Amino acid sequence: MPTQLHEVFIERVVEEIKTRLRAIADSETQSSSFAQKIKHNGSGRLIFQTAENGDNQSTIKREPDAEFKHEEAHWPGVIIEVSYSQKTKAISHLADNYILESDANIRVVVGLDLDYKTKKATVSMWRPEYVTNQQDKVELVAAQTVDHQVRTMHDPNVLMMLIMTQIFRDEHGNANLSHDAGLKLELRDFAHPSLPQGFPPGRASDLTDYFLIDSVTLCRFLDEAEKEERESNQKKRFIEPTMYYVAFFAWYQVDTNF
Repeated sequence: MPTQLHEVFIERVVEEIKTRLRAIADSETQSSSFAQKIKHNGSGRLIFQTAENGDNQSTIKREPDAEFKHEEAHWPGVIIEVSYSQKTKAISHLADNYILESDANIRVVVGLDLDYKTKKATVSMWRPEYVTNQQDKVELVAAQTVDHQVRTMHDPNVLMMLIMTQIFRDEHGNANLSHDAGLKLELRDFAHPSLPQGFPPGRASDLTDYFLIDSVTLCRFLDEAEKEERESNQKKRFIEPTMYYVAFFAWYQVDTNF
């Protein structure tokens, strides 16, 4: 079950993405009509039918934390998942499901990972990629990528480990101040390259717009979510004893009337 921190944080991120999309939709450029048709679908259920052992099929059901879908697309283009560090590997598995089972119609899976022991938080991204396997056949994979490397790291060995997962808040709660650090989404991420139909050059494959939600903004959202969760927990600790004594007093009154 998602925590309050989880829900508040993803809500802030979603609202920021919607704001950036509205800015493009209102820009009166060739991208505006495309952006106008992108909708946030909440955390609706996605159902995949996957073939196994010939004709046998199995069903995979997933409920992402957030999804954005173009009106003409069958699948959402952008999926967002928030997790805690002990479940990071689960997001990689989910990315495989989303991208492979949608046949690359899901264009990017964003993982926002929160360390439950420290204040560290990272962003990871997976996109469809076609590679040649050992049998010399082309196959679809979910490739983990980050558009911006952490440029503040001087140890090349550390940098290699961080290429695929970018820190946007360190373990002490400080934002990564690198100018290109954060969550970068391209407009073309929001739909399959062939969409929308009927009016090129307005297809996703032709679009070059993008936006960056920088690390400072992501840190602010996370700080706000943590604050709301702390305040909520404090209220619970204040209210629960009060409710206990009210219930006890009511029971005592009833009991002493006999």
